[in-house]
Amino acid sequence: IFTKVNKGGSPYWAVWASSAFAFLAAIFNFISPDKLFSFLVNARGSIALLVYIVIAVSHLIKRREAEKKGTVLRLKMWGFPYITYISIIAMVVIYFSMFFMSGLRSQFYLTSLITVLVISSFFIFKIGKKEKVESKHEELIINN
Repeated sequence: IFTKVNKGGSPYWAVWASSAFAFLAAIFNFISPDKLFSFLVNARGSIALLVYIVIAVSHLIKRREAEKKGTVLRLKMWGFPYITYISIIAMVVIYFSMFFMSGLRSQFYLTSLITVLVISSFFIFKIGKKEKVESKHEELIINN
């Protein structure tokens, strides 16, 4: 929905959504500026931690796929897969330890909620689109 553009080429739904979010952020900043800033600073770290977990899991999956296909990798991470597993476990422990720290518990809950919403939206919007994505991927491979 956010990629639809009007006749002038403007992504109007994306503009409306970002404007609404900016308006809500301004209201929250007016009501409680110190708490909003603190939350945004703390949430940044937990979101980054989740991004690194996804990167590490993707690395495990894609490297195994590449090795099965016999693809020659120009750059290999040493200690694979052990260091990757250790990194994932450490990051998951750090993430869930936020639950036990009273100052970070709200960030844990909100980050978990955002994560569930993002993953859910992927599956909701993915239904019926797998064939389109695969055909576009094949076009990219053929054209490159």
